[in-house]
Amino acid sequence: MGIEQRPTTINKEFGHYEGDSIVSGKKHHSKKALSVIYERQAKYVAIKKVNGLKPGETEEAREKIFTKFDKSKSCTFDNGFENTQHEELQQAIGIKTYFCDPFSAWQKPGVENVNQLIRRDVKKGSDISKYSDKYLENICEKLNNTPRKSLGYKTPKEVMLKHGLLKVACLILPQFEAIKNTRPVALGG
Repeated sequence: MGIEQRPTTINKEFGHYEGDSIVSGKKHHSKKALSVIYERQAKYVAIKKVNGLKPGETEEAREKIFTKFDKSKSCTFDNGFENTQHEELQQAIGIKTYFCDPFSAWQKPGVENVNQLIRRDVKKGSDISKYSDKYLENICEKLNNTPRKSLGYKTPKEVMLKHGLLKVACLILPQFEAIKNTRPVALGG
């Protein structure tokens, strides 16, 4: 469905996500990419490495990501080729999918912002195949365990847990435990 059919209540409700892809640089022969899912209200991010932007592989990665979530209602994507099998995600997870207008990535601002934060650690133009799953997991842990001013200085993970949106709580990695005791940093709202 087009974004014009998306209810405005998603701006206040939990369980609505945005999805996007981050690709390897053109100079690399690697087709590896990252599938990124972002919860709009909790500002929670999940990343899964995929072999390429083939729709089937992308949907399989997204289904794995969504198995960690509960109470998922919708996900908004852009019109990229990798999103053409969204019906499979709808059937597997039971969510509605919406699409931005062509060339209007700004209609999914949360995931676009978090992509910029991910790019601090996964440099633009780099070969994504060189990044380990553990490294990508650490990026998620850092982002999801950093207090946000817009969340009342709670972390995205705390907000997800409070609202029952995580089926399986991920362990807080010891190297990021210290984040709780530091002064909050404003990370994109």
